[in-house]
Amino acid sequence: MVDTPPPADTATPDKMELWFTVIFNEIALVTAAINKKEGAFLFKTHVYSEEELLSSPPMKKIQATIGTIENIFESWLANSAVNDEQRRFYWDNRLAVERKLGEVRALIIDRKPTFWEQIVLTIARFIRFVMTHMPMLPDYVISRLGINFSGQQKRLNRILDIDPDEV
Repeated sequence: MVDTPPPADTATPDKMELWFTVIFNEIALVTAAINKKEGAFLFKTHVYSEEELLSSPPMKKIQATIGTIENIFESWLANSAVNDEQRRFYWDNRLAVERKLGEVRALIIDRKPTFWEQIVLTIARFIRFVMTHMPMLPDYVISRLGINFSGQQKRLNRILDIDPDEV
């Protein structure tokens, strides 16, 4: 499988189909990863987060390949090295790639959390609410129960995305 298009001096307009095939294959890899889950029964979670999918190596490869193809194509246009059929092929496929990337981004952003992710998210929101609106309550309750929670506080703050200075 070709990683990126060849340099402009060895590229020919006839190779565009191969380059777009590489791009569409990478888009298919990202699409397949969107709903990939791990876990059992009710405890399933998505393997990849939204951020991981949007900045994944295949997405970076797609953007890099598009940029390279665009530079090469503009160079061919400047040198009149492409005919009308090749020009149409490029623009049709370029628009199809953008349309498909838009659909993939929408699928990633609109992805529904699994049952377990929804439970964890609800608990995290509740804890965040308690810690922002009643910051002394968790410490008071925990100290009354005799639990030493200081070692886990940093981990909890990281999970909940809480700035330690806010607490």
